Amino acid sequence: AMRLAERYEWCFAGAAALALHRARPDLRDGPWGRDALWLRGCLAVVLEGLDAAPAEATRVYEELGTLLTAAPDVPATMFDVTATDAPVVLPDAPSADGPGSARDVEAA
Repeated sequence: AMRLAERYEWCFAGAAALALHRARPDLRDGPWGRDALWLRGCLAVVLEGLDAAPAEATRVYEELGTLLTAAPDVPATMFDVTATDAPVVLPDAPSADGPGSARDVEAA
């Protein structure tokens, strides 16, 4: 049962990578996005976790390693490093005149 749960987690991780790739076209730009490099790396790791390592996994890892070592000024992140430190406003954040805590919500 645990091995089945682990395999499910690997499938979920692969699906999350695919969803992120589809939802964020900006991640297809730059050195990490070239030829879907980060996505191919994620999926190679997922397939290895499922004992189905793709033949091109070594080549993908070499490309990622080369990018990491040859371009130290390229941040290894999917976050927008050019973004300002503006405050983040969540669309579903409670308003100032709403309840102050979960306890207040329960009491209402």
